[in-house]
Amino acid sequence: MKLKLEKIVNATQPLSRLMVQPMKIAQSWSLSKLSKLIDVELKSFDEARNKLLAEYGTLTEDGTQYIFATDKAMPFSEEIKSLLDQEIDIEIVPISLSKLDRIDISASDLLMLDWLIIE
Repeated sequence: MKLKLEKIVNATQPLSRLMVQPMKIAQSWSLSKLSKLIDVELKSFDEARNKLLAEYGTLTEDGTQYIFATDKAMPFSEEIKSLLDQEIDIEIVPISLSKLDRIDISASDLLMLDWLIIE
């Protein structure tokens, strides 16, 4: 399945919450495989993002955050947007909504995971 990197990045927390829910072994297996694939993409994203932060920003003295000069903020935002807009091809076994009927999950998490769940 082709997905924009932004969907993967935005789904990180909801996917983590879903993965701690008890479910049948087949669903757990699918999610654990997906998690490994997503981790690879997220590591690549973090590396690229960190390079952009270093290129456009200045790390504060305490090393906890980057600050941007006025002329650097917009180019940084454009580069991050371009990065998040990249399509990735990832092998996904969709999860049927009926298989999640005993799982507590918020509507906002379902919205972030809409690419993973089918009716």
